[in-house]
Amino acid sequence: MDKNFYTVDEFYVLAGKTIAKTTIYNYVRKGKIPAKRFGDRYLILSSFVNEFLNNPNFNVG
Repeated sequence: MDKNFYTVDEFYVLAGKTIAKTTIYNYVRKGKIPAKRFGDRYLILSSFVNEFLNNPNFNVG
């Protein structure tokens, strides 16, 4: 994975659709998932996505 950012949809798929998209958006808005806003989209930092995918005990909340 050599991207700098992932969309919420991409993160949702990479996470195996185990987290509802609504929850992802809520966590982004609350700052629990680091993301940048680009227009009307949130872009999630790849460092967070990589840590989430590589650590089975990772806790977002």
